[in-house]
Amino acid sequence: SGVIEMMNLAKASNAMTFLDVDIPPSVSEFEACLGKFDEFCQAVSIADVLKPSMESAQEYLKTKTDQKPESAEQVAESLMRECPDAKLVALTDGNRGSVIATPSQGIYRISPTHTIEQIDATGAGDAFFGGLIARIIHEGM
Repeated sequence: SGVIEMMNLAKASNAMTFLDVDIPPSVSEFEACLGKFDEFCQAVSIADVLKPSMESAQEYLKTKTDQKPESAEQVAESLMRECPDAKLVALTDGNRGSVIATPSQGIYRISPTHTIEQIDATGAGDAFFGGLIARIIHEGM
């Protein structure tokens, strides 16, 4: 697929690879026609920084390992095992915040500091990931 080719080109150039996985694998394959599950798995395995949503990560793990971890911390830990080359997993968990996992610093939750009335979550994960990428590029891992 085009995504895998681009990620491999980036790796060959020693550039970091970032992958945003907001939609579950079944939607990616059957509704959005973005590629088959094995291509999804390959893209996930190439990423240096992986940002899945809780729903997409749980479905990925259930399909690949036949396990469905319940807590975001368990999901992040399972993703780090399944993606041993990942330098960082940033799992978004809706209004519960996010969980960050790295091989060297472990797993920690980032909880919202206050609650707001959510009207539309469109773009929230993109904004989160954009800020994370900017921070990594500016300050490093």
